Amino acid sequence: MDKFCYNCMMPVDSEKCGHCGYIQTNKTSAHHLKPGTILNDRYYIGKAIGQGGFGLTYIARDLNLDMITAVKEFFPNGYVNRNSNVSSVVEIAGEKNIEFFNSGKKRFIREAKLLAKFSDNNNIVDIRDYFEENNTGYIVMEFVRGETLTKYLNKNGEFKTDEILDRMIPLFYSLDTIHKSGLIHRDISPDNIMLMSDGSLKLMDFGSARYINFWDNHTMSVMFKPGYAPEEQYRQKGSQGPWTDVYAICATIYKCVTKSTPDDSMERAFKDNLKKPSELGADISEKVEEVLLKGMAVYKEDRYQTMGELAQAFISASGKDYKAYTEIINTEISEPIDIENDKTVFYSEDEDDKTEYYTETVTPEIKDEVIQPTPEKKIKKSRKKLYITIALLIISAVISGIFAYERSTYRKVPNLMGIQLSKAYSIIKKNNLLLKSSYKYSDTVKKGLVISQSPLKDTSVKMGSNVKIAVSKGKLVAVTDLKAMNIEKAEKLLKDERLKIKVTKTKYSKKYKKNCIISQSPPKNSSLPENSTVEVVLSKGEKKYAVPNLVGKNYNAIKKSLKKFKVKTTFEYSDKDENIIISQTPKPGKKLKQGSKVNLIISKGAMPTTAATQPRVYSTTPAATQKPHNRSFGGLTLS
Repeated sequence: MDKFCYNCMMPVDSEKCGHCGYIQTNKTSAHHLKPGTILNDRYYIGKAIGQGGFGLTYIARDLNLDMITAVKEFFPNGYVNRNSNVSSVVEIAGEKNIEFFNSGKKRFIREAKLLAKFSDNNNIVDIRDYFEENNTGYIVMEFVRGETLTKYLNKNGEFKTDEILDRMIPLFYSLDTIHKSGLIHRDISPDNIMLMSDGSLKLMDFGSARYINFWDNHTMSVMFKPGYAPEEQYRQKGSQGPWTDVYAICATIYKCVTKSTPDDSMERAFKDNLKKPSELGADISEKVEEVLLKGMAVYKEDRYQTMGELAQAFISASGKDYKAYTEIINTEISEPIDIENDKTVFYSEDEDDKTEYYTETVTPEIKDEVIQPTPEKKIKKSRKKLYITIALLIISAVISGIFAYERSTYRKVPNLMGIQLSKAYSIIKKNNLLLKSSYKYSDTVKKGLVISQSPLKDTSVKMGSNVKIAVSKGKLVAVTDLKAMNIEKAEKLLKDERLKIKVTKTKYSKKYKKNCIISQSPPKNSSLPENSTVEVVLSKGEKKYAVPNLVGKNYNAIKKSLKKFKVKTTFEYSDKDENIIISQTPKPGKKLKQGSKVNLIISKGAMPTTAATQPRVYSTTPAATQKPHNRSFGGLTLS
């Protein structure tokens, strides 16, 4: 298999990348996947290019489609861990986090499925695949080449207001469509919006997105970016919806036209000292500024409630042509939404959550109570023995209880040999134990099944102890030498060896016959897991060239174009002009290999007349005009 640069994902054949200069190394943070890891038997992982509260993003190469892509891994910070020097498997940090992690992973994949429906939207990053592996979830996205608005602002300074609105309005409508499907972004900022080479904007990283309806009866986790997050994101039970993204995108525009990060919304909730963009020197009209500041209102009730409403407000305030924007977004712009009569429910605010951010704990007053002692009784000697016996029994019961409790905190390790990894996790969870897994190739155990475990079954261990298992990665197969082999024969051979074949390129070859393999990747004797793909370059045979129609053409004019053939010429007199081709062999259209013979008969022109038949030419000059001949005799000149 070809190697690719971990930084730019271009093919490399040495330690230093010839494309970007990156020095190849698979050393990375212990919780990152090691560069060179292959996921889902097709995605070649490079270095991590992004990290957020819920995931890690890697540059990668799709080996099947031979293209650069980005792969996002569900990795909620603080709830999981991994030591990639030992295993790629994500481990949940503590039993109490298992339910949270599993439900979060399901939502992570569910969001990928939803966003994949918007793959034709040019303003949203394209989702191409999603799958589960290493006890977590992965989303495959397009790799976007551009620069963030943050980087652009740092290099070039602020945008003109009209310029940023022209770029932003199509994005408003894209977000409006996504909101109506039940998803909000919750992390919009200049860091997550890419400026493309054609001037358009593309929204990145839905890592903080959550299905609104899913959280109707739950507490939304607190996720915020100071300056761009509205006040409801600071409260665990804050009512979040499209209006949350409205605040963030208006704060982003504020940054783009002023180059200043807006004041934090929680500070504004106590005392709002936010300066208007015009006060910071922005070239912005009064009406547009009014729309922008309404979109950044501290409390959601005072903002525009949808992206469509915000877009129409900006268009109206700036005097833009509605039809022009309709052409840009390729959709009809609806009438302004009647918020009071709108029946769409985005998120039900928890009724218990008012605006109280702090609660005071009051310690109840404890009154003194006087307990009257009971009268003492005389205890007989016989009863003393009884009390002593009871005391001893109680002590014995307590000790037995302690031992029983201690025994109850231990579990017998279940038998995990030969079962699927997912089933092993389920069994271990029921026994209040933790699972640590690694992967090995095996010639005898099928892929995905447990090869070994430690401790062994029926061993008593304390609750919460780790059980280590090795999971089969399947059988390694030695790759056969396929060079010069017919493609049909190669396919049959690899099928028998439980490998696949893929023709990645075809080209002409003098050495290899048509439909025979010129080269392969990986090379012969390499080891591959079962069901892996061997890529081959296939011969189209030796290239042939069609003989052109040469009759009637001047040979000198077309001589250079016939270099690929071995031309034999014969010259004959004819009624054709000199150097005109009279006939050719083979006929036009015949396909020949390079260097094949082409015979041409070329005209020498008309046959010349013989000297005997030539008429004698006499001078027509009059005698009177002829000059006399001077003759000299012995020094005398006679005329």
